[in-house]
Amino acid sequence: MVSSQRDYKLFYDERRQETYAQNYEKMRAEGHSNYPELKAFIDGFQLKEKRCLEIGSSGGFFQDMVDDYWGTDIAESLAKHYHKPYVVATTSRYPFENEMFDAIWSINVHEHIPHLQEALLEIKRLLKPGGVLLFAPAWQCRPWAADGYQVRPYRDLAGKAK
Repeated sequence: MVSSQRDYKLFYDERRQETYAQNYEKMRAEGHSNYPELKAFIDGFQLKEKRCLEIGSSGGFFQDMVDDYWGTDIAESLAKHYHKPYVVATTSRYPFENEMFDAIWSINVHEHIPHLQEALLEIKRLLKPGGVLLFAPAWQCRPWAADGYQVRPYRDLAGKAK
């Protein structure tokens, strides 16, 4: 069972190779299934030259879609894929100053976050007044993930959770 933030980060880095790993050097934003939605968001709110944060930025596929891009994720191993700022999130408080960003996007991430309310308040803290958010969780994920269960063996779940 994953019991601490540190354990969770280590687990995530190890499992990334088995389940999430992509060929980050070759993957382009245009090849991502959420590219059209993100491009429309960036174009519609004229964000090309604005300061933007991607929460759960993975391998940085979208870092070249705006000029002032920042990425954050919990995996230290991802830093090597960035040529723009990448900051490792080590706690539930994102490591950025208040009202730092004009826009934030988060794609297929928040269904994995156990304390969703806290994460949403953090997004509010980071956005400048009038800032915009593209919030696109993968609601088609397995119910135990959406219910905020931490990653653990199936045998540890009680009746209804199974």
